[in-house]
Amino acid sequence: MNFNTPKFDAAVTSFKALCPGHPQLFQYGQFYVTRRTIDDLFGTITVELQNNLRLSINPPELNGAINFFKTKLSGRVMNIPLASINTMLDVMDPVYGGMAPIRALFVAGKNDRANAQSDFDAVWSTPDIPAAPALSGSAPTLAKAQAAYQLERDKCFYVLRAFAKKLLKKRGVGPLPQAAIISDMLVGGAFLKDAAPARGTETGRQEIGYGAPNLLAAATARMRAAINADGYIHCGVLSGAMHENSKFPQPEHHVMVFAHDTVGGRDAFLFWDPDAAHSEIASTNWGQGFGVLFSRAGRLTTAVDDADFAAVDRHSAADTFGDHTNDPLRHCYQVYTLQTLPMRAALKLHVKVLQPPARASVDDMLFNAVAVYASRDIEILEASREIIDTAGTELEKFQTLYVGDDPAGAPTAEVTELHSMLRADGGESGVEPVANEIVVAFVRTLVPAGFASASHPPEQPGAVLSASLAGEWALAHEIGHLAGLEHSADANDLMFKSTAGIVEASPALRDDEVATVLASPLAQV
Repeated sequence: MNFNTPKFDAAVTSFKALCPGHPQLFQYGQFYVTRRTIDDLFGTITVELQNNLRLSINPPELNGAINFFKTKLSGRVMNIPLASINTMLDVMDPVYGGMAPIRALFVAGKNDRANAQSDFDAVWSTPDIPAAPALSGSAPTLAKAQAAYQLERDKCFYVLRAFAKKLLKKRGVGPLPQAAIISDMLVGGAFLKDAAPARGTETGRQEIGYGAPNLLAAATARMRAAINADGYIHCGVLSGAMHENSKFPQPEHHVMVFAHDTVGGRDAFLFWDPDAAHSEIASTNWGQGFGVLFSRAGRLTTAVDDADFAAVDRHSAADTFGDHTNDPLRHCYQVYTLQTLPMRAALKLHVKVLQPPARASVDDMLFNAVAVYASRDIEILEASREIIDTAGTELEKFQTLYVGDDPAGAPTAEVTELHSMLRADGGESGVEPVANEIVVAFVRTLVPAGFASASHPPEQPGAVLSASLAGEWALAHEIGHLAGLEHSADANDLMFKSTAGIVEASPALRDDEVATVLASPLAQV
């Protein structure tokens, strides 16, 4: 099939033009820091080799050495052969000398993850598109690149939202008209069903069904309306060949639709994929990061037709795992959540994990918060996250935190001190929260025992959650308190007095509560 319609070609060109001098943003996407670090690592090695006097007088040997490192660094970052590289350095050092600076780039350090996090936040925490890639504040080591990969592998949601904000700001796009807004995250009565069992070396396959196909058709019509209004659509997707990673209804992956047209007589939507290497249709000249969804009766997927939908590489060891076999480099995605962008307002969070929560993960709590507020066209945006090892530090004393029981919500001295320390310099993330941004901390235990406390010092909005007690709705609930919401007596509401007693799978925010959140000084338009 020819995906290169004039409209889609023009849309890709316009999309790329929003990042002049900085194509890595859309080419590298969620693995930006990983791939930039490898680029910088190879560049640093090349300069070192070129500056080596003994090598520089022998161009063939110099080129051979450069090509050796280029080849070794071109594979998957977690499989780069460190032993082979060190063996080559052992051979080169007695002959040419001066290999110590290169060797140092392949030695792990205690700050590798912190350096990767700092670079990640520097790229995605700002609302503007830089004119060129920024210089990192740390050396481009292999260990840092591998730490970045571990950090970024689950960041498709975060990167999509952060990149969308950059693009929308540059285009000057404001809130969408009500008729174009899609805010019911789970669309068309979507449900998960088994499609094909595993055979031999294959994985099994699952697919999305739609219990209300008419609502799916209505949603795709609103997708067109949102694009016509210059907005984007955030799509949560399942990759049917990777069913073991799905946590339905939490999307396995996320892509961003930005144009629509007709392809081969079918209604089609052009998207950008944060995992850019998984979307590079070989038959187009668009390059990394771009794919197409097809909308037809009972389906919204990258598959052209039923045969294409079933023909997917299900061999997990293959480089083409999850790709449609009928067209190379086209990953199989099935859509089941939709959210139009931009939203009416956003609340920014900085997450500090002093103790990992036991009852629900930070990511699950964040997903629930995002979903319930998005259903009312309010964005929850994680601006930074820091995993803090408190052992032997000043922060260790806050693992058991006295929050008090003042009915007026006044913070205790301990709560005040903790919030002040967490805001002091941005920590390892290097992103310092401003006065209208929320800091959320997870500590081991609160005293008196409780799920969370939203008491905080003036001009330092924040909440502290108990890692041992906080459940899946605790974060969303505390965000509500910080935005001015009071407790509700209805167990169907997000603000029900006890989050453990919430009975709805997706608790409600009432109209008056939405108005309060939008009027809060924490709501950024």
